[in-house]
Amino acid sequence: MKQFTVIIFLFFCFKIYSCSEKVDLEGCTDCNATNYNAYASNDDSSCVLLNIDRIGEYAVSDSIRDWSQNKWSRQYNIDIVRDSCDSMGIIINNYANLSTSFSVIAKVMGDSIFIPYQIVLGNEVLETKGYFQKDSIYFQFFYLTTTFGDPYIGDVEGKKY
Repeated sequence: MKQFTVIIFLFFCFKIYSCSEKVDLEGCTDCNATNYNAYASNDDSSCVLLNIDRIGEYAVSDSIRDWSQNKWSRQYNIDIVRDSCDSMGIIINNYANLSTSFSVIAKVMGDSIFIPYQIVLGNEVLETKGYFQKDSIYFQFFYLTTTFGDPYIGDVEGKKY
């Protein structure tokens, strides 16, 4: 009989506990932060965001070579934004001055930029690297066009606005 009473008591305790209101958990609710807490419901301003000073618009110039080794230079703007829910990820908009909707995904580790292989709007973007230095950016681009797979290679450098 004693065991039955204990089981009933435990059952009611469990029922009462499980029906009680859930306690709001505080923590970092920004999925881009290195200390993101998926269980937190209230942001406590503790988020640690990487690459804050890298995000923004840059005025850049490049030197480009095409498949026939013709060379020329251009000036244009790129915009760097966060890659959603990736603390080390960025997106470079207007990559290689192809169009404002031409965007590549990159990773930033320290001052280094790594642009992995990807297909964007039918163009093959090949793996390249670069770096940040204070308010400046330097990277290479290398892509193959959708028509005939023509290669274009360039060096980009610029300053943040």
